[in-house]
Amino acid sequence: MNDFNISTLSEEDISQVVNIHIESFNGFFLTTLGYSFLHCYYSSVIRNEDSICVGIFDKNKLIGFAVGTIKPVGFHKKLFLKNFKLFLPYLFKYIFKPKVILRLLLNLQKGSKREINNYAELLSIAVNKNFMGKGWGKILLKEFERQVLKNNFKNIILTTDYYNNEYTMNFYKNNGYSVFDIFITYPKRKMYKMIKRF
Repeated sequence: MNDFNISTLSEEDISQVVNIHIESFNGFFLTTLGYSFLHCYYSSVIRNEDSICVGIFDKNKLIGFAVGTIKPVGFHKKLFLKNFKLFLPYLFKYIFKPKVILRLLLNLQKGSKREINNYAELLSIAVNKNFMGKGWGKILLKEFERQVLKNNFKNIILTTDYYNNEYTMNFYKNNGYSVFDIFITYPKRKMYKMIKRF
């Protein structure tokens, strides 16, 4: 592991981030929106001042990433408005598919009715399939947590699927996360909201 380094993601890394996302979340709704949309989305997140975006690199090759925010409330709404011109082509693309736009907006919120104070949110974490099972996911998660604590936040939340998700649930539970809430998002997708308190 001495040949690897962990650092903050930059715009130069976006293409690699998108490639790993597509590989790791094949069939997920955001992935079905395509490479260009994901590039726009991650570009907006990485440039945002309220984001925490870290990656593990083998020289210049990204092998895993974790992205999130220290200001989750309204994060995606603000992200969309601040980068409206970048997202506009996708609104036109799906203008005759209102269910796609509705699902996008509702899924990005991923809200539950239970309230949490003083928290950050992990939005996405993934590792190149060739490096899975070697502890890189845990290292990424710990670095994300370190950045959160450095910003004086005492809770981290994340959402993950309820069904057919045992591997991911075990990963989070083994790293100190527990179920905070169970909720339904559009369209009738059952989700866990996990939390880790420090």
